[in-house]
Amino acid sequence: MQLNLVQRNAKRLLALVNQLLDFRKIQVQEMRLHPSFGDIIAFVKDISYSFLDIAEKKNIRFSFDTDIEHLEMYFDRNKMEKIMFNLLSNAFKYTRDSGSVSVRLSYKPADGDEKQGTVSIEIADTGIGIAAQDQEKIFERFFQTDVPDSMVNQGTGIGLAITKEFVKLHEGVITVKNATPNTGTTFTLLIPEKKHGNLLAE
Repeated sequence: MQLNLVQRNAKRLLALVNQLLDFRKIQVQEMRLHPSFGDIIAFVKDISYSFLDIAEKKNIRFSFDTDIEHLEMYFDRNKMEKIMFNLLSNAFKYTRDSGSVSVRLSYKPADGDEKQGTVSIEIADTGIGIAAQDQEKIFERFFQTDVPDSMVNQGTGIGLAITKEFVKLHEGVITVKNATPNTGTTFTLLIPEKKHGNLLAE
C-alpha cells in the first residue's frame, strides 16, 4: 500500500515536470497528436481511481459514473491522461476536507447530419469555486486565481492552458460552469468519437 502511494506521488511529480516541457512545445508549435485505438471509458476510469488515496486522505466523497461501459475510439493516451490529471488535481486541491468530487461520462451517438458521436466527460467538485470575473481567464497561460489563506496554491498557472490545447488537438471543447465562489466548479469536456486515427493525426 505504501509503495503504491509513493509510486502515485512520483507519477504526479513527473506529470508536473512534463507539463513544463509540454508548455515549451506549445510555445514553439511542436505539439502533435499521437492517437491510438483503445477503450476511452476504461482509460478515464483508471486515471480517476488513481486519485482514491487523496480522496481518502482528505475524507472527500468520490464517485465515478458512466452511461456506457466501453467505447473503442482513437485518442492520444498521453495527452488524455494529462487532461484528466490536471482537472482532477485541481478538483481535489481546491475542495476542502469532507467535500465531494465526481467524474461523469456520457455518450451521444451520431445522428442526422452528425458523422460521429461525442464523449462527454464532466468533472465536478464542491470546492472554492471561481469568481465570475476570472472564469474567462482561467484557460490563459500563467493565470492564477486567488485562493483562501488556508490553501496553498502550488500551481504553475499553465495546467488549464495546456489542458485546453490538448482538448483542441482532439478537436474537442472544454467549458466551465457553476463556478461561483464556495459552491464548486464543473468542467465539461466534449470529445468527438474518432474511428480513424488519421483524422486526428492530420
